[in-house]
Amino acid sequence: MGSRWIFLSAMHSLTCILSVEALSEHCLYSKICASEISLLGLLSYLVLR
Repeated sequence: MGSRWIFLSAMHSLTCILSVEALSEHCLYSKICASEISLLGLLSYLVLR
């Protein structure tokens, strides 16, 4: 369960990063996306710990 969640989070983050690359002029979206990735990273850290 835990590793599957990490994998899904990673895939979501990657999709998000690629979206930001494609829409780099949209600063607000980039900021939202960055905070989302940070939250997922924190969750992943807590789950793995």
